[in-house]
Order: sequence, then structure tokens, then C-alpha cells
Amino acid sequence: MRFIIIATLLVVFAMWFYLPDKEQIDAVAQYTRVIVHKDREQLKIVAVINDSKAPLKEIPVYLQNALIASEDRHFYIHPGIDIMGIARAIKNGQGGGSTISQQLAKNMLLSSKRSYWRKAKEAVLALKLEWYYDKDEILEMYLNQISFGRGIYGIEKAAMKYFNKHARNLNLYEAALLIGSIPQPERFNIVKNKKLAQKRAHLVLKIMVKLGYITEAEQKQAKRRGIKKGRKRWSNVGYRYLLDWGKVRSQLSNYFSDKNTDITIITTLAPNMQIYAELAVQRWLSRAASLNVGEGALLAMTPNGAIRAMVGGKDYSLSQYNRSVQAERQPGSGFKAFVYLAALMQGFSINDKINDVPININGWKPKNIDRRYLGQLTLIDAIKRSRNVATVRLMERIGRQRVVKLAQTLGIRTTKKWRNEPGLALGTGEVRLVDMVSAYAVFANGGYKISPYIILGIRDKKGNILYWKDDFESEKVVEDRYISDINKMLASVVSASGTGRNAAFGRHRVAGKTGTSKNYRDAWFIGYTAHFVTGVWVGNDDPREFMNGVTGGTVPAKIFRNFMANVHQGLESKPLH
Repeated sequence: MRFIIIATLLVVFAMWFYLPDKEQIDAVAQYTRVIVHKDREQLKIVAVINDSKAPLKEIPVYLQNALIASEDRHFYIHPGIDIMGIARAIKNGQGGGSTISQQLAKNMLLSSKRSYWRKAKEAVLALKLEWYYDKDEILEMYLNQISFGRGIYGIEKAAMKYFNKHARNLNLYEAALLIGSIPQPERFNIVKNKKLAQKRAHLVLKIMVKLGYITEAEQKQAKRRGIKKGRKRWSNVGYRYLLDWGKVRSQLSNYFSDKNTDITIITTLAPNMQIYAELAVQRWLSRAASLNVGEGALLAMTPNGAIRAMVGGKDYSLSQYNRSVQAERQPGSGFKAFVYLAALMQGFSINDKINDVPININGWKPKNIDRRYLGQLTLIDAIKRSRNVATVRLMERIGRQRVVKLAQTLGIRTTKKWRNEPGLALGTGEVRLVDMVSAYAVFANGGYKISPYIILGIRDKKGNILYWKDDFESEKVVEDRYISDINKMLASVVSASGTGRNAAFGRHRVAGKTGTSKNYRDAWFIGYTAHFVTGVWVGNDDPREFMNGVTGGTVPAKIFRNFMANVHQGLESKPLH
């Protein structure tokens, strides 16, 4: 007997270190997962998990109680494994006995294949979950991960799909319908089998009465009230742009085989950030339609390159073209940051002077947007006010190729297509939004070059990890003193007298740069805080179409502010490097 106990403890100890650690569990719980099926050469999205996330505080208490009553009545007592529940299941000759923690472990990190080995891993993982997280965190993760049938995962998405309302607005009967479907979601969902779903809901309500969560009067009232559907609401589709990105498709092709046609991608997309991004783009494009603003894109990442939100256009159903990673457009004054950084690296200081007076370079005479010239300006004033002539003069002084080489070093990948002309200082070379955001991330992270990524991990249908992104040493490409100065300069752009003042929000330190190409074809704002780097582009797919006076400091800066103000809620204000 003693040998069996010791052997069991050793197996549990070994499994504890073999199974996913907290970092991997955090990633699976926090980020969006996309289940992809390969049919010949076609990649199809089977389901998306965690793309609409509801915080526990926004989920009705009676819905939480319905879950605990029907699935795990000892949830707040047991350590992850419910011995009493297992004993009761064996006594009644039934299967089950799995706690919420065990179900979460299975759904998040294991395959659905039944075996004693999988059940053992499920139990150990449940113990790990209880070790790493408190009960409310586990409950929130569970409700945002669980299947509700028809490829729908998470309580928020289920509420939207079945009842056209947010989870926080579900009534008691609707909550009972959804919770009642959990044991067999494809069989018990309200769309496929209404009578069976109602029978299950009545059972959930009955158990809630028995355990004292609701009264018999509340049970009867819930049945009388029934379903109260809301109006059809918007839902996010950012993960579709993800799958269409060629770089992602080429990566995924290595992980399919004849025996493995289904994989789960753990992405870096953050559900709520993706929703805020799409809402911000849609809101301001709608408002700016009269100014001939036809399209827009937004890309947000952490300073180390993890893409957290991706909007490739205003409506995926109308156009699958991903403007955040595919379109090459002129960045206008957004490129000036590279000119001024190159000058700093050549020995200029932010208070050195440059002359903002007319210049003639082989017959080309650049003009400032306001047609005015301000004479001697400090470098920080010149970038704050986005003076074209002063910037051209500065680049000609330090050398065009030096600026181009710096842009390449920071992550701009389209430089080979650029012509060697003085207009480069004003952003005449075409760039991609993803590259601009990656380059500005170097300013936000203290001078380290990054490679943007959106795939954190890949699992097969058995739950085996096929790929996991390891930490890596980034290359330091800009010294601290230059980073400090360029951050001061770009922060001045967002000050009350800067061209990017519309991008400022709250108490967070913001830096960035506006960009407007010739004849208002393109308008940009690329900006950052210590937490996130975000780029916004608006314009029209046909570059021959002009917007009506839209600059980077108007619509793009307002989209940036709208999005960033939302995603920074609750985050600590941190200084820039």
C-alpha cells in the first residue's frame, strides 16, 4: 500500500512539471484561440474561442450560481478535485464527477479523447489551476472558454448568438438555458432542440431551488418570463484577417498532416482589444464618410511585437484585403521620425536649430502644409509642428541613404522600392502599416528591434503542443540616449500645440507622429505608450481618390485616442524610456 502511495505521488510530481506551466496556461486563458481545419489546400475556421470575453463582474450572479449548482456544487470548497462528487457518481453508477477546474483543464489544454491517462492529466492540471488562480479567476476562465454548441465558445458569444444581447443582460431563464446545455452543447442547445433545451433549463432551475440559490417563486417567474431577445448586435471578425495573412498561412502549413487536419492556434490577439479596435475604426469611418474616407486599418501590438488587435478594413464581408499588413501606402510625415532619429545619431541635439525657409533642390521646391515659413527652429519644434521644409533640409544635411538605412534597421521592409529622391523625407516611399508600427515599437521598448508575431502556440487535436514561441534576445539597435530624445520629440507632437494633440488621452504618457500624404490620399497616426504601440491608417483603396482635407491629426488621431483610452483602462501610467 505504501509503495502504491509513493508511486502515485511520484507520478503526480512528474506530471506537475511535464504539463503546461503558468505562462502557457495564462496565454491560453487570455488570448484568442482559432480552431482551423485543412480541407485539401483550404484553411477553414471551425470555431473561435475567447474572441468575446466577459469579465466575471459583468456576468449575473444567478448565472454563476446556475453553473455551480448544476456542474460543481462544492466548487468553493474542493482543491480542484471533488472526492465527494466522484464518490457520489460511482455510487449512482454514473460517469462524471469532474469539477469545474477539471473541465476547464480538459477544454483548455487537453484532448477530448477518453482514457485513464487523460483523466490523470486532467486531475493534475486541475490542481495546478487551483494553485495558480483563485476561485473567481477559474470561474471567469471557465465561462469564457466553455462550448455552447454550433462552434460557439464563451458565455458572451453565446448570449450574443442565441439571444442578441450581452451576457450581463441575460435573464434567469436564458441563463438556465445556456448552463443547461453545457453537458451536451450540440444536443441541448435552444436552436437545435428547443424542447430538450427547455427541459434542461427547468432541471437547472429546480436544482437551484433545492440548493437555496433561488426561491420557488423566482423559479416560476423565470419560466413565465422566458426568452427576451435583444436587437441584433455587431460582432468582431478580426481573427478572419489573421487567417488570411499570408505569413500566418505559410507558418500553419507546416503543422498539418494527413492524420492531423485540425489544429488550434493560440494567438496573441486580445479579445476586448480587438473589439475596441473594430468599434473605433467603424465609428470614425462612419463619421468621416462625408469627407470621402472610404477605408481604414488599425494594428496594435505590445512593445515586444505581440500583435494584440488587427483591423484590416471597415467590413470584412465586403473586402478581405488586409490593409494593416498588405497595403503599401505613403506614410507622409509619419516618416519624419526616422529623419530626426538619424540626425540625433549623427550628433544633433533636440535643441539644435534647423532653418525653416524655402529650399530648391534641382528644381523641386517643397512647401509646408500651411504655406508659411518659420525661420530658425529647434529640432523638437520642427517635428512638433511637422515642418516639411525644415525636415527636407535636415535629411539633405545628414544624407538620404543614412535615413533609409536606419528605416531598414528599425523594420521597414519596402525600402528597395524607393527612389533616391529628397521627397523621402516627407514619406514618399510606400510602407506597410505593420512595418511602421514595428519600427515605432523600437522607440517604445528602449531601442530593441522586434519582429511582429501573432502566433503564440499551436496544438493538435490531441492537445499536444506542436509549437510554442520561446523568449528570445532582441538586438539593441538604438542607444538609450537617442531613444530618450526621440521619445521627448514625439511626445511633443501629442502636446497641446502639436499636430497630434487629438491623440492625447487621460494621464498616460503618449508619443507619436501624424502623417498625411500628398493631396490627402493617406492619413496616418502612429503612436505609443509604455504598454502598447498602435498605428492607424485611413484613405481609399484607389490611391487616385483624395480625401477632403483629412490629415493624420484628425480622423486617425481620434481613432487612436478612442481605442487607446479604452484599452488603457485600469493600467498603470508608466513613463516612456
